[in-house]
Amino acid sequence: MRQVADAGGRLAPKARRGLANLSRLAGDFPTALAAVPTLGWKGRHHRVLGDIHWSHAATDQAVAAFEAGRADHV
Repeated sequence: MRQVADAGGRLAPKARRGLANLSRLAGDFPTALAAVPTLGWKGRHHRVLGDIHWSHAATDQAVAAFEAGRADHV
């Protein structure tokens, strides 16, 4: 995934999102949070941020991030 993300092709946003999700699943939340600003709309940055907040039981922040993502997509 790192090679695809670094290459910057059409699959790069998905690879960056995948790397952020792998960091989140591994419990490396600082790395996952650091990746969020680099994702952009195609990388679904709001959704990744919502997933991070959700796993920390910060439901208000998670819901706000998910709603922002939905508003961006419309």
